[in-house]
Amino acid sequence: MKTKILLSLIILGTSSILAQAPRNQKEKAQDKKQIAEGQKNIIRDRAEVRAFKAQLDDYKKAIGERSPNKIKNFHRSLLFSMQEEIEQTQQKLNQAKNEVVQSKKEVRSETKEIQKDKKDIVTSKGDKKNDRRDLAKDRADKKDDRKDAVDDVNDAKYLSSRLAKQKAFLKKFQADKNAVKAADNFYLTMLADSKQNQKELKEDRKELREDRRETKDDRKERREKK
Repeated sequence: MKTKILLSLIILGTSSILAQAPRNQKEKAQDKKQIAEGQKNIIRDRAEVRAFKAQLDDYKKAIGERSPNKIKNFHRSLLFSMQEEIEQTQQKLNQAKNEVVQSKKEVRSETKEIQKDKKDIVTSKGDKKNDRRDLAKDRADKKDDRKDAVDDVNDAKYLSSRLAKQKAFLKKFQADKNAVKAADNFYLTMLADSKQNQKELKEDRKELREDRRETKDDRKERREKK
């Protein structure tokens, strides 16, 4: 009877490790996708910031020259660029919200692993040292995942705030062809967006390193369970 119980515990422990491996692989794939998207966003945003600045300079020059036709044309051009930027910000916000959902899911997954580790320490007839090591590792993983979740929530809040500001500046600029300050402020949000993308790319690379470490630890656990 004791042999059957011990065998069942070993099978349950191994099953949990095997279940964790696909999750880590999925998280790694998600991180790589986010990194690729982040790199593309940075390149695109730099080009868009330069283009917007050139349009803004032409618009200011037209105002200085008091040229109604030029002012009208550059005003229309800037409006189009602002609307495009707002659409991109909305898309980024939607993606950020998805990342919040995913990061919270990862925290819940680690919580379940910790609960299982605690149970193993009490019920397992095997190596308690390995069980305690597993618990320490999963607690460290959860700590990292919780920090990532907080970062994702803050990123989403930041994007939501910037989107609201951009819409407000666009509204002012639509109402007044000479609203230089509104255009300048919109340009500043684009600069902030470019810096934020670099920050998020750095975070995504950090998460990928963490997921690779977790995958390596899981492989080590599977070898030890054999």
